[in-house]
Amino acid sequence: QFKKSYATLANAYEKAKAELGYASECYYDYDYHLVNESDCKELNKNIENNLKIVKTCINNAVQNGCISDEMKGINKIKLPTGSDIKISNYGLFNENYIKNYDYVFVISDGTTVVHYQRNVRALYLVDINGKKGPNMWGYDIYALSTQDGKLMCHRALNNAYEPGGHSCSDMFAGIK
Repeated sequence: QFKKSYATLANAYEKAKAELGYASECYYDYDYHLVNESDCKELNKNIENNLKIVKTCINNAVQNGCISDEMKGINKIKLPTGSDIKISNYGLFNENYIKNYDYVFVISDGTTVVHYQRNVRALYLVDINGKKGPNMWGYDIYALSTQDGKLMCHRALNNAYEPGGHSCSDMFAGIK
């Protein structure tokens, strides 16, 4: 399922790049400075146009049926022992924002995508099986972003997974 969801999103991204005629620089550099904000709106619009979106929730994603109330934000998950992620440093994918404010869409294959700061980022929290369980980071929830012309695991959240789960890069390695 990870492979299928990733392929769907990556294909939409590749098609969007082809339509734009260049590899958009809608990503944050290693010092977390946005490289090119003007690219983001156009890129995101094209990506969404290349997906078969069956439902969108601009606010109140739980109430409007895009995500399960069981989906946790980064601020609510228990990380595995030894994780180097400092939850308090991340405002992104905060549970309150995911459930009440972020733009969320559901693709025809059942994948749910939470698009963080839609107008200025290409950063996605992907639930590969939608509202079906377990709705846990590292099991069916992963963070992806665009960088250097590719859709890849979001580097700051790669190791954001709950005990027993897998990092995004571990899942990604399985599809190469």
